[in-house]
Amino acid sequence: MKKKVIILAILAFVYGFFAGSQSGEEISHSAMKGWWDYLNIQTNGNIQESRTLRHDDIRESMRAYRQEKVELAQQKKEELAQAVRLAPENYEPSQRIVVTESKYPNLTITAQDAKKNRIQLGSNEALLIPRIISALPQKALDAFEQIIIQYGNPSDMRRGMAGGGVMIVKDVASMRNKAKEFISVFLHESGHVVDINYLKGNSSYPKTAFKDGHVSLYANDPSIEFYGLNWSDDKTRISKNNDLNFPSRYAMTDSFENFAEVFNAYVSQSEALRTIASKNSVLKKHYDFIKNKLYDGGEFVAEVDPLQLDKDPRIWDTTVMPITDLVVDSRI
Repeated sequence: MKKKVIILAILAFVYGFFAGSQSGEEISHSAMKGWWDYLNIQTNGNIQESRTLRHDDIRESMRAYRQEKVELAQQKKEELAQAVRLAPENYEPSQRIVVTESKYPNLTITAQDAKKNRIQLGSNEALLIPRIISALPQKALDAFEQIIIQYGNPSDMRRGMAGGGVMIVKDVASMRNKAKEFISVFLHESGHVVDINYLKGNSSYPKTAFKDGHVSLYANDPSIEFYGLNWSDDKTRISKNNDLNFPSRYAMTDSFENFAEVFNAYVSQSEALRTIASKNSVLKKHYDFIKNKLYDGGEFVAEVDPLQLDKDPRIWDTTVMPITDLVVDSRI
């Protein structure tokens, strides 16, 4: 009888401890059982026979139990963070984009609505994005810091934009050609990130006539070689420059769009780009630049009718090309 009284007293004290330490919330049966199991382990299974537990002993064991739970939860969170980088944090497991820390240490992927509230990423985009990322130059992935997929903003006519290591792309449903156009726009904006945030120079070299906004690019920026084939500065084409030096008319906008359009075509329209590059020395040099500087000689197989690009005048925009597929595992 005395043993039962002691045990009941312990349980009553524990109930009061939990209830008082959890902002008035009721203690759950599982929490009580968890502490009891913990205490049983700490006393080598002799808790039921112990008659010397004081209030301080019980309080201390409860604190130790709760601290251990906190530490285990933190450890689990840290282990997860080492394996994946997710944004937002409340994704359901089936809709997570898993990006390994070892390959993409800086990259987060988020989704937002028209009011820029963070929302859950759609299933179409969740399937496509890892596939596209696998087609990007792997050595340049550290340049990518954040990818934002924007949903439901019809008033903004821009399908994508990029600056520094951040890029924004509209969702699949917003694209006229749906998934295929989403892939091309994503690649085009990725081209900007690679160009500006990976291929860059430093202030130990002189400034050039090329500027990203108000920021001058330095002479050792690898992209200067690419730009200089068509441009005397970021917005001025070389005199008597041939329109057929570009894969599209949008590429003629400025040196940066020139780069992004060639980059997209290199990956998603590779056969078509090779065809027109074989007829134009500037395009051939641009093709070889992407091939050697970014893909270490690797090329893609993307079966697109070469006549889609081989036009005079050029098509307006490579991102609306009717690509058949993005073959990321068939580099030649």
